[in-house]
Amino acid sequence: SYKEAALQAAFYFDDAYKRNPEGALRVELLLEMGDFYRSLHDRNAGDSADGQIMADCLKRSTDALNEACTLDPTNWQPYLELGLSYEAAESYDQAENAFRRALENIPDDRPGLQSAALEGIGRCMFKRKEYDKACPILEQAIQKEPANHQAAVRLVLAGGERSEQASALAYLQNLFEEYALPSDGLSFQSEP
Repeated sequence: SYKEAALQAAFYFDDAYKRNPEGALRVELLLEMGDFYRSLHDRNAGDSADGQIMADCLKRSTDALNEACTLDPTNWQPYLELGLSYEAAESYDQAENAFRRALENIPDDRPGLQSAALEGIGRCMFKRKEYDKACPILEQAIQKEPANHQAAVRLVLAGGERSEQASALAYLQNLFEEYALPSDGLSFQSEP
């Protein structure tokens, strides 16, 4: 079963960690541990019976990734993963800080990764309902990677929340045209 496989994987990670690998190998192990525990949380997030287990998974994830960031502070990957884990834990300030650290360390020749970090920052702002701050960040994400559709959709939603339906709809219309999708009748519905 899935739970048995997850327990075996957790045992493997704990055993490998106890062997105390050094350098890049340790950072790689911590990255894998962080991703594994966050994935375990995400897969079971709807299971309210395991609420404490899910919280423990996110704690293990953030602990492992924080250690990886400490061991290799110029590596963007642990910070990006840490941002995702804090975001899953709804710790949006910490997530935003981690995404910003990732962005600082991502090389200029990796615009797709820069876009992902910017999108993470924008998502955190959006989730805190800071739509005015989120929109320019999401626009930067799209400028870095025009194919970042998640940033584009979030930008449209933030524009709608800012009562800028006309510009949000125009942007959405452009997305639909780019992919030859029918866009008849696009409008924002106000909540009752």
